[in-house]
Amino acid sequence: MKPKSVKWHKSLSFQSIIGLAFISLLFVLGIVLIMSTTGQKLISVETSKVIEEIGNNAVSRLTMRSTEIAALTRTLAATAENLPKSETSFKGIIPKLVYFQGDLDVAGGGVWPEPNTFQADKERRSFFWGREADGSLKYYDDYNQPGAGYHHEEWYVAVRHAKQGTCSWSESYMDPYSYQPMVTCTVATFDQQSNFSGTVTIDLKLDGLQAIAESLQQETGGYVFILDRNNKFITFPQPALVKQIDQDSQGNRTEDFIFASEFAKKYPRFLPLSDAFKAINQDILKQAHQLPNYDSNIAVEIERDSYQIDQAKAELLSAVIANPFKNTQTKLYQKVTLENDFLLNEASTAFIFLMPDSYWKLVIVKPNTEINAVAANIIQFLIIYLVVTTLLILGIVYFIFIRKVAQPLSRLSAMTHQLAQGELSESKDDRNKLTNRQDEIGEIEQAVYALSRYLNVVIRDIIQISQGLAVGHLHITPKAEYKGEFVQIKNALETASVKLVEATRQKASQDWLKTGQMQLNDLMSGEQDNVSLAKNIISFLTTYIKAQVGIFYLLKEEHNKPYLQVIASYGYTKSDNQPEHFLVGEGLVGQAAMEQKILCRTYTPEEYRIIIQSGLLNAVPHYVLIIPFLYEKAVKGVIEIGFSEESATSIQREFLEQVMQSIGIAVNTAESRTKMQVLLEQIQKPAE
Repeated sequence: MKPKSVKWHKSLSFQSIIGLAFISLLFVLGIVLIMSTTGQKLISVETSKVIEEIGNNAVSRLTMRSTEIAALTRTLAATAENLPKSETSFKGIIPKLVYFQGDLDVAGGGVWPEPNTFQADKERRSFFWGREADGSLKYYDDYNQPGAGYHHEEWYVAVRHAKQGTCSWSESYMDPYSYQPMVTCTVATFDQQSNFSGTVTIDLKLDGLQAIAESLQQETGGYVFILDRNNKFITFPQPALVKQIDQDSQGNRTEDFIFASEFAKKYPRFLPLSDAFKAINQDILKQAHQLPNYDSNIAVEIERDSYQIDQAKAELLSAVIANPFKNTQTKLYQKVTLENDFLLNEASTAFIFLMPDSYWKLVIVKPNTEINAVAANIIQFLIIYLVVTTLLILGIVYFIFIRKVAQPLSRLSAMTHQLAQGELSESKDDRNKLTNRQDEIGEIEQAVYALSRYLNVVIRDIIQISQGLAVGHLHITPKAEYKGEFVQIKNALETASVKLVEATRQKASQDWLKTGQMQLNDLMSGEQDNVSLAKNIISFLTTYIKAQVGIFYLLKEEHNKPYLQVIASYGYTKSDNQPEHFLVGEGLVGQAAMEQKILCRTYTPEEYRIIIQSGLLNAVPHYVLIIPFLYEKAVKGVIEIGFSEESATSIQREFLEQVMQSIGIAVNTAESRTKMQVLLEQIQKPAE
């Protein structure tokens, strides 16, 4: 009698492979679930912190530009206050300051006296210059003609109530005479009795701010835009979407940015951002009302004095004057979750940064796919390796089972049917017990048990390692003994651990770089002379990279010969043997300036006796870095850093190379400010 054939889907081989596949699937799903929840959240939080740091740096860059324009406006105010009330003097001196060394982002500027203060019989006597397409300045007398009058313009009225010397920024608008889209920085002027005598203005083109926003967008991904305090657009990735094009009475083309609320009516998916901007302004009002210096009468007076300002704008402007957020540490005000961003057409997150003083809003919108990209890459990496190794295990087990279990059982079944002509009965209890038989069936049973126990150890070890990696235990290693083909699992897990450690190390390095840049930018902000700025820079650089000594050389010129002069140092002791200045091309310091590249030098004790034109040659440092900093491809100075024992690491050098451009900009700004003050003094002397 032939043995009864077992259906394929009921065979032990099929059922066993299905069971192993189900267990492996649960294992893979468990790992994916852990990484998709806890792991992804942790990595996403860190990614958001990086975006916050980038945003803070971006706000600092914009603040540096606005601070520069504010400083120019204050200088213009001081000049107007001290000049004699003469049209010749004003028309000869004021445009030289407004020209601002040919800065094309400065759209124009002028002086706006109070009624009858410049001339007793003239209510309006403004002096305004606008920049032409070729960069020259053109005088406009239009504001002195009959009409509403500049005394009732939004930018004029607000500054009456601002703190003396404070720049009050207007909302974005297009000048009705020069037809330039701009924002205006206004500073009040006062007479000798400290009475309000008018204002001065400097207009900043929106094209320059648009260029800054586009450069930031290259760093952040997604898109970036800027709003003024009234939530009116200043920049946008697609400017045509947020502009209102029209014609004036003379047929000239006019354009003006719209408000975020108006944009939300056209594009409803923008509504969550519009609502967030409104809520921020409400919070500004709420916080301002709690300040002791807040005066509710200011809003009433502003609304009364300007035909361009309604009650809501007046209340917000009075709150901005109180400046409730001036002591806020981080510039990130709020994160807004967007289910489907209108521009990116996918789920995104908006990071809203509030700029100090001006209360502009810098908005970075980034798709969630990019924010979660790191976590997604790690999950994908683990899934691929787990699937491959699991399939490998299943193949091995199936092959062993067929050879060592299914075929021997089939042969044993045939033999028993032939001998007994009946079925072999076995209870459930018997199946759960291991036999001690020494025949082929006993050996198969022992092999299956050993394999099961071995798989159990390996799986538990893999789960332990995967869970450890998911919660951040980067140096966890396999504890089980892997044999044969299973060594590939061990190699895969060790490779995942190594790559995760490297990714964490790289992220820590980038965090260190960005933190240093942000702290240095904060130290360099504000109005500082060259010496104070240099002391802040060299002290911060030396301590931040853990060097022992540093020297700051500033490029100067005497008798048409440029030279580098020491103006600040850290941990440096002067002596007669140490030169205080170098000609360009002289010594290592002069050579670095001439070649415009970094020089490094390692000294041995024997070399200390050799005379080399370097400020640190006879000092303790064993390793010296000499780094020039430039502005617009022109050397502005040199920084020399010394290490007493070890040489600078690659990350320390990378940090120094990255901050040199910011240092060059800061030094150039300080020099420009100094030159402007000298020019002002020269201008004032003839006037006196």
